[in-house]
Amino acid sequence: MLCDKCKKNNATFHSTVNINGNVTETHLCENCAKENKLFSFNNFLSPSFDSFDLLNDFEELTCDNCGYTLSDFQESGLLGCSNCYNVFKEIINDNLQKIQPGNVHVGKKLNLEENLTEKEKEIKKLELQLKQAVNEENYELAGELKKQIIALKEGQNNE
Repeated sequence: MLCDKCKKNNATFHSTVNINGNVTETHLCENCAKENKLFSFNNFLSPSFDSFDLLNDFEELTCDNCGYTLSDFQESGLLGCSNCYNVFKEIINDNLQKIQPGNVHVGKKLNLEENLTEKEKEIKKLELQLKQAVNEENYELAGELKKQIIALKEGQNNE
């Protein structure tokens, strides 16, 4: 696929934006993407965080392992190596605090175990034992466990 802007080079940067069902796709080569800074980290954040520049408060740092600089991080939003996380740790943490609450992802947890009845917990335990028995090719034990599971499930449906 050719670049949408220069129509000469192969597009290596692709962007799809969907706003209220109106989908806009942009395909640019590396040179055109750099010129437009369409894919830069700060421009990505600018619609919601245009009142501050994320990294201006910090002096220029350089990773002693890969030579990646703070400016490189600011431009791309990417780090050069695993050591960069140690070198830029303070900066990353401070800036995460500015754009989200906290610097640890907690996500959503689905904790079904606490909502299970004792019978449901027993069925789950037996199902795990059944899988293990099948993996170990202990089909006699697997058959017994399957019978127990069926009996418990039938007893559940009758309640």
